[in-house]
Amino acid sequence: MRGPVNTSDKRDSLNQPAKAGLSGGQIAGRGSARRVALCGLLTALMLTLGYVESRIQLMPAVPGIKPGLANGVLLYGVWLLPPALTTGLMLVKVLLSALFFGNPFGLAFSLAGGVLSLLGMQLMRRFTGFGVISCGVVGALLHNAGQLLVAVPLMGNVNLLYYAPVLALAGIGAGLLTGFAAGLVIRVIHPGPPP
Repeated sequence: MRGPVNTSDKRDSLNQPAKAGLSGGQIAGRGSARRVALCGLLTALMLTLGYVESRIQLMPAVPGIKPGLANGVLLYGVWLLPPALTTGLMLVKVLLSALFFGNPFGLAFSLAGGVLSLLGMQLMRRFTGFGVISCGVVGALLHNAGQLLVAVPLMGNVNLLYYAPVLALAGIGAGLLTGFAAGLVIRVIHPGPPP
């Protein structure tokens, strides 16, 4: 007959308090249950913010201008999660948003903007010393550029390029907003120097 099992050496990572200074891999890699819960939470948050902003018309005379609130969640992912996990979140968000709220054109626009934006933010995060706000502005500008690059051939109208300055100004504003918000969240979740 076996004696009592000593469990004092075993640690259940879900019951351990979070430590300041965890890297993105540690946040996402502390057990599959935690990873699935985090991905589900972030996906739900991105879908909710995407739905809310789809109901807001910032400039009725200029269609398609949105604050990009869901991209703030992605910016959080760029800063604190592994790149593969953040890429998966973006793809799931784009596909589910198209399924729930959009159309095939919306899927093409969102995918182009999302891929270009995420790639730019991840490269900027990895290879430069710029902060969250700068990364948010670059991400927003690239998102708008990706959508515009898809819109011109899809709609067969090169005159859409005249819309680029308006999209650039809107991207700078949206990037400042999402970068600032993501920076606040990151500082609360991960106090201290950036990971």
